Amino acid sequence: MVPPEVAGPAPGDELPHEPSGAATFVEGWSFVAGPSPVAPAIEVELGLRPTLGDAWFTARLTGPDDRIVVIVDHALEAPRGPHLEVRAPGLWADHVVEERLRRWSLGAEAFGVALALAEVSGADLLDPSLRGERVPVGWELEWENDEDPRWVGGTAGERRYAAACAVTGEVLVGHDRYEVDAIGHRSHRWGPVPGSTD
Repeated sequence: MVPPEVAGPAPGDELPHEPSGAATFVEGWSFVAGPSPVAPAIEVELGLRPTLGDAWFTARLTGPDDRIVVIVDHALEAPRGPHLEVRAPGLWADHVVEERLRRWSLGAEAFGVALALAEVSGADLLDPSLRGERVPVGWELEWENDEDPRWVGGTAGERRYAAACAVTGEVLVGHDRYEVDAIGHRSHRWGPVPGSTD
């Protein structure tokens, strides 16, 4: 039998996993794109805490002007149904595996906090109480990879894989519309929180 680290992730690994029994089990999907001269750099993360029955969502859009837009919610209801869709006041985001190990589509409609890049030095951008200009944000984006994802280093007890991707689609920030055609990557991890004793 070929070890899973050699064989690579299985198609079923793209979907949520059963908790290992550790109270600190978490699972996260991360998507990154850009930057490009004409569209913002994009970082999106969705995380699940199945033993607590909740989820979190963060996103950062940086540039192409001199600002960053942040969306943070650390206390979401866990997704229901076949897709990884989360909803809260001022936030809707969906993460759909269109073709396992190959292609994901992400959609979002939300309000973010916009800050001048010169103002964020030392700021905790994951702080949900962050203050700035409230701005509507949305996207329809696709991450597609030509090669299968590969296992990458993780912490003890954690599984993690990643893939380089082409990212295409559209992003809306306030009144501005950006076409995205960029290089990016995505990753998926699950297991106990690093440093836990569970």
